[in-house]
Amino acid sequence: MRAIVYKRCGGPEVLKVEDVDEPTFKSHEVLIRVEATAVNGRDLFFQQAIYDPIPGQKKYLGFECSGRIWAKGRSATRWKEGDQVCAFLNGGGYAEIVAVPADHVMTVPPTCNLLHAAALPRAAAIVWLSFFHMNHLAPQSKVLVHGAAGGVGSLAIRIAKAKNCTVFATAGSREKAKFCENLGADFGIDHTTDDFSNIVADKTNGTGVDYVLDHS
Repeated sequence: MRAIVYKRCGGPEVLKVEDVDEPTFKSHEVLIRVEATAVNGRDLFFQQAIYDPIPGQKKYLGFECSGRIWAKGRSATRWKEGDQVCAFLNGGGYAEIVAVPADHVMTVPPTCNLLHAAALPRAAAIVWLSFFHMNHLAPQSKVLVHGAAGGVGSLAIRIAKAKNCTVFATAGSREKAKFCENLGADFGIDHTTDDFSNIVADKTNGTGVDYVLDHS
């Protein structure tokens, strides 16, 4: 298979496409034939030696991807070959095939194309951990999202609205605040011109919000 590799740190000029061995996989893992991958800050930080490699990290960059199940281990019973999926990876997305634990994989519905789905896993994991794993986001709660126009924030708006929450969304310009409102936020706030705390206090009669997700 082919993979994007780098043998020295630097900018995009250090990235090269090479033929490499296909990955092996364990009984709890699946192989994904990669259709698309995303470029995150984490990729750039490793590539530029701002971060040191972490234990267990795969040799290729790419920390989320989309594609189709190519093969699966004996205990990966949830999936079948050909399933359309996306996955949160510990590296390896910059390759044609990647091995990943089956429980790190999510179904991509037919209404979402694989190109867009490649950018979902990291944001989805952060929002899910914040709203449901570390907290228990209750329906009709009041939620404040900082950095709401980014990938994590924009998904947080939509998930909170799916729970019928009232959403206050802050962003760095009026245009971005309007973008948040178009996603469903009840109040898009340009934090460069408006004090979000005053707006929240006014709109909640001084009671404030129940949850804050800060990804600014």
